[in-house]
Amino acid sequence: MDQDPEKIKIKRAVRKSKAKIWMTVLKRLAHREEMNLGRLSKFTSEGQVIIVPGKVLAGGLIDHPITIGAKSFSRPARRKIIGAGGHVLTIEGIIEAYPDGKGVRLLVG
Repeated sequence: MDQDPEKIKIKRAVRKSKAKIWMTVLKRLAHREEMNLGRLSKFTSEGQVIIVPGKVLAGGLIDHPITIGAKSFSRPARRKIIGAGGHVLTIEGIIEAYPDGKGVRLLVG
């Protein structure tokens, strides 16, 4: 049985809200995905709420504020996101802030 606290939290969110996005995030966590800020910047606009089921890396620039939840962030990526006026959350933090998944966009590498 999988005892990863993060996955347990996501499973609870799926059962409680029935939001398909959390089930998709749960499935995508196994792929160990990575995404660079340049790609995030290209596919997002100011004020969007994004979830990345993997690690966010600092490659590229981001010039607009977004709220992003991810499994992890490199230190430079975290600095660049906050420097652009954005917010950095864990996957658990995104689930707590947006339990029904509405307004959250899933981006995968």
